[in-house]
Amino acid sequence: MLHVFGVNGQEWAAVPAEEVSHVLALKRRLQGACGLTRFRQRLLLDGTVLKDFDLLTSTRHANLQLVLLPVGSPTPKEVRAVTAAATNGLARPLEKMLHQPVDPDLCLTGSGPTPLYLACRRGSASAVELLLEAGADRDKVCTDRKWEAGQTPLGIACWGGYEEVVRLLLRAGAEVDKICTATIPATPLVVACYHGHTEVARLLLEAGADQNHFCPDNGLRQRRVHCRRQIHMMRRTDKLSDSTPLAAASCNGHLPVVRVLLAFRADANQCCGGADCRKTPMSIAQSAGHGDVAELLKMATDVELQGQRVPTADSRHL
Repeated sequence: MLHVFGVNGQEWAAVPAEEVSHVLALKRRLQGACGLTRFRQRLLLDGTVLKDFDLLTSTRHANLQLVLLPVGSPTPKEVRAVTAAATNGLARPLEKMLHQPVDPDLCLTGSGPTPLYLACRRGSASAVELLLEAGADRDKVCTDRKWEAGQTPLGIACWGGYEEVVRLLLRAGAEVDKICTATIPATPLVVACYHGHTEVARLLLEAGADQNHFCPDNGLRQRRVHCRRQIHMMRRTDKLSDSTPLAAASCNGHLPVVRVLLAFRADANQCCGGADCRKTPMSIAQSAGHGDVAELLKMATDVELQGQRVPTADSRHL
């Protein structure tokens, strides 16, 4: 039996040695008791700090000491180092910095992107996993206009179609329908559908995303934005205004995405553009010249009017 005591002599846990083979496993076990991640724990045996991957096979009946560390105040150089590691998806340097420990949500400016946001933007699943384990805010919005203001980690991962990153964020409890653009109220699902990321869309729908979310224009076309990056983002999201997930997929002819949405009972008859607009996903597909999508949506519309379920193929086989 492994007995873990605090510096004041309090026993934190008594863990059967056969259940934890190395220090990392024991730290993760202790997180539930002490409330701090492994990056802020230090385990000592006879005054020697144990490393995460040290084996515990020779200490099956030992008394270990647990020291809990506060988050330090990083220097500007250290902040830049963490930011650079997250931006480039460098997991090993990032893990080393998190062990100091540092705040996983630190950023160069108060409104700028967090390391988690930058790692999601890069599509680095290993860096994202480390930051989530360190307790990074999975839903923190980037509000700096020099970046994609209004984006969330999940939203930017859906822009890039990074399936594993999206899976990690959803597993960590990221808010699946949180608005993820500043220019229009688009959800991650709308963004994924617009870009044709079929498996990302499926992951979001399986997590309970709203398959019929409507994105009103909100004066997008009349709004003036002075930041070049934000203007670029507005151009990329312009077709998402007055849209739904099904309309977003239809306008670009993403047939596999349309099939997935219909399988999750997306409304093929839902009008886009408000109450006075007669545009539907089918008419949008027809106008864009996507005949195969329009044909599928027509069939779905007819079936829905008859109160039957829409027959759709599994997009994994398309």
